[in-house]
Amino acid sequence: MAAGDKPDVVLPGKKYQQIEMPTADSIVSNDYFNDSCIVRFFLAGIGGAVLGAGMGVLFGGMGEMQVPEPNAPKIPISQHMKTYAKNALQSGKSWGKGMATFGAVYSTSECAVEKMRAKHDIYNAGYAGCFTGAALAYKGGPQAIAVGCGSIAAFSMAIDKFMGQH
Repeated sequence: MAAGDKPDVVLPGKKYQQIEMPTADSIVSNDYFNDSCIVRFFLAGIGGAVLGAGMGVLFGGMGEMQVPEPNAPKIPISQHMKTYAKNALQSGKSWGKGMATFGAVYSTSECAVEKMRAKHDIYNAGYAGCFTGAALAYKGGPQAIAVGCGSIAAFSMAIDKFMGQH
């Protein structure tokens, strides 16, 4: 057996490999990715953009279906496909931007709140949800800000309560 190799544990009918302890480098990189608000911002933004674009393309083709009049001229299938593709891509772009913005703002605000409070509890989700809802609704005025804050905070706390602490 070479230096550094771990012996396998063999039991009748089963073979187990011995567990290895994490190295200092893996601990540092894990902490960097989990504790850095900037990393969270980019990961949530990119993930939100990809997820939103996919949802937008999926749902974009389902919107605004027009039933042709009985005596209307027939439109070739290629024209229908072009219209579908245009709507789907436009919807994907819109959904992608929205989900990227939401994910980036929420994850960054949750990270900042968690660092300021030095706690990891359900209230971080509420504060981050309130900030995100208010930030995304600021163009609608004070009433929209209040509704956005309350609704996203309640939703975030409910999801955290239902899913458990992450």
